[in-house]
Amino acid sequence: MRPEPSRFLLELPQDDLIWEQERKVISAEERMHKGQANVANIKAMLAKAKKG
Repeated sequence: MRPEPSRFLLELPQDDLIWEQERKVISAEERMHKGQANVANIKAMLAKAKKG
């Protein structure tokens, strides 16, 4: 049985939704780069909080 999305999702503005079928597949390199950027942002936030 294939699950169906909630009918309420169809009532939302479609520009605000990202459907699973439409998500692009990212490479391991892109995922690694994004992860490293996220870690750098967290470190920057912690450093800022430590100073303040």
